[in-house]
Amino acid sequence: SQCETVPIIDVTDASLIAPEYMPDAVCALAGLPTTSSQDVIVACITESLAVAVADTVARIDDSGTAQSITAFGGGSQASLLMKRIAARANLPMNFGPVEATTLGNALAQGIALGAFADVAEARRSLSA
Repeated sequence: SQCETVPIIDVTDASLIAPEYMPDAVCALAGLPTTSSQDVIVACITESLAVAVADTVARIDDSGTAQSITAFGGGSQASLLMKRIAARANLPMNFGPVEATTLGNALAQGIALGAFADVAEARRSLSA
């Protein structure tokens, strides 16, 4: 696929923090001409994000026992990105609530109000 043949960039590079025009910043970092098609630029970004997530999962899972990745929030609806993360990490994707920020806020308030003893209990309530 096109995603697998595009340059991979460091998505944490400082040049990507609030550039004047993001497509040009991506092209410069990737060594692509600024005349590159939107499809190529999006594929570069998507694949680069997938590599970054897969690398992070590999670092966190130092025992190699992870059986899946769970994505929460609005980004989990980016189906191409989720597919590329799964492919790069060689793990299936699971999906939690799209409204993760709202749920997290509610759980934090529940902890503060004493409805949950701690973060672990609040998290367990999500799967109950």
